[in-house]
Amino acid sequence: MDKKKTSKPIYKYISGKAIYFSFIIAVLFWVFDSLVDSQIFQLGSYKETFFTDTPVELWLRSIVIFFIFLTGIYVQYAFKKQEKTEEKVQEYSKNLEIMVEERTKKLKNTQEKLITKEKLATIGQLAGGVVHDLRNPLTAIKNASYFLNMAIEKPGPDIKKTLEVLDKATVNSEEIISNILEFGRSRPPIKKKVNIGNILKEAITQTNIPDSIKVTNGLDGSLPAVIADPGQITRVFSNIIQNAIQAMPDGGKLLVKYASTGKGWLQISVSDTGSGIMDENIDKVFEPLFTTRAKGVGLGMAITKTIIEAHGGKIRVKSKIGEGTTFIVSLPTRG
Repeated sequence: MDKKKTSKPIYKYISGKAIYFSFIIAVLFWVFDSLVDSQIFQLGSYKETFFTDTPVELWLRSIVIFFIFLTGIYVQYAFKKQEKTEEKVQEYSKNLEIMVEERTKKLKNTQEKLITKEKLATIGQLAGGVVHDLRNPLTAIKNASYFLNMAIEKPGPDIKKTLEVLDKATVNSEEIISNILEFGRSRPPIKKKVNIGNILKEAITQTNIPDSIKVTNGLDGSLPAVIADPGQITRVFSNIIQNAIQAMPDGGKLLVKYASTGKGWLQISVSDTGSGIMDENIDKVFEPLFTTRAKGVGLGMAITKTIIEAHGGKIRVKSKIGEGTTFIVSLPTRG
């Protein structure tokens, strides 16, 4: 939309051209005083012509003309300064509402995060006690499933399928319990110098990766060491790899590689060729209790972010629907 041109008030127009007007006034004054029968600067009893003015008269006339011209310069300068001040005030007024909205939004987000943290802290304390009580019967179920697998030499198809479902449900339940305990504890990291290549290999080994997924590990032993808690960082990459596997139920490719190193930083990326994350869910990936899957409680990536931030690192995600997702972890190489 084009801005409408507003006409300037006459006083602003005149003040903006004050130098030119003062010059014209000075010239007119000179001509008037010199050619007309004026007594302003006449020192004698008669008016001399323009060409016969005495030096004193010319000097006095020049001083008056100079002050007229100087006044014009000052007036123009003053009004130019006033115009700039008015423009700044108008610009600030336009931006003030935007600034207030942004600050209000930030304050609201901060307040929501604080409320969420308080709720999660309470949930974590309650869940911690419940989880310990659940582990005993879960262990009994796991042992019973193992015993049945050993006792039945040739189980029928229905029995075999039931036992497999039982094993998977037990593993999923153990993962949920571990996530709840990990989220509730928030143990500070015990840092030491570690080889990130070995950490990635261990994380891949610990994860149950289907045969339909091809894993490419692009890391080698030449990467700089990082200062981190080995157990916690292994958990970070296990969560990311597990998340990638869940995004590829029909198989695909999992690529782990070194992204780049800045001064004092090491970046590792984990990419999958899964379904991708919708744009409206990108910012929610690391929120506690957020999940788009039927299984799980949505704590894995929240724990991942908490651990990385406790190490002074950063994590971000890039995704495209139908092409896959990439998690990029940045860790400091210095303590």
